[in-house]
This record gives sequence, C-alpha cells and structure tokens, in this order.
Amino acid sequence: MVTIVPADNAIIGGFDFDGQPLYICRAKYRGRLIPGKAKPKGFGCAVTHERKERLTKKYELLVGQNEQKINWVSNKDKPKNMFTASKINSREVYIGRCDVKKGNSKSRVIGRVENQKFYFSAHGKEYNVCKIYEVLTCDQN
Repeated sequence: MVTIVPADNAIIGGFDFDGQPLYICRAKYRGRLIPGKAKPKGFGCAVTHERKERLTKKYELLVGQNEQKINWVSNKDKPKNMFTASKINSREVYIGRCDVKKGNSKSRVIGRVENQKFYFSAHGKEYNVCKIYEVLTCDQN
C-alpha cells in the first residue's frame, strides 16, 4: 500500500479544479476494491460508495514504466483492452475520467466505470453526470 503521493512513476489521470494533478488509486472500502483519485497533498484515496465520497488512508497507486502502453479511449468508441481495476459482485470495474465544469473552473475528474456508467466523487458526494467519458486501456504488446 502506498500512502505518499506522488510516488515514482505515478500515473496522472487528470487535474482537479484547483489545477492539482489527480493520480489514479484504488482502495478497499467495506470489502470492495474501488478505483478513485489521490492528490499530491496526501489526503488519501477518494472513492465513492453508496453515493458518498469516502477517503481512505491505505490505498494502492497506479504506477508505470511505459506510459505509451496506456491510452484513454472514449466510451463512444467501445474501447477494447480496458484496464480492470477490480471486480465487484463478479462485474469488472474500470478506471475512467471525464471533463467537468464548475463555474469558470474545469476539471478532468477520475472515477470508476461500472455497468457502463461513470461515477466520480467531489465535495463529499458521488456524481454520475458524464454521458461521454474516457476509459483507461492498456496495449497488450
């Protein structure tokens, strides 16, 4: 488990409204392994559960040596080789991101893709407002 961000080769998945990078993480919460986001300040991994944002101190951070092997592909393109972050009730859960506006600020949020829907957390809540989002894929070569 990693508790310090950024770790060497940590993969940035997006940027928060304040411009800080968002790293891809996953954490166990109530028996479920859930992908989420981690900020450089080390507040933990933010995941969603039961429509709320949950912060966990113990988590895993996605790191990589070769970023050319990962790609973000629009859900409209029906991506193949999606990176499986976990399985919940025998369903695969993927890592996703989407662009969100809040007033004059923009963010590229990170969250989970489950049942072909994208969920992310912000300000203590879970949101499902992105109809178009990107899914993390991994080249097999």
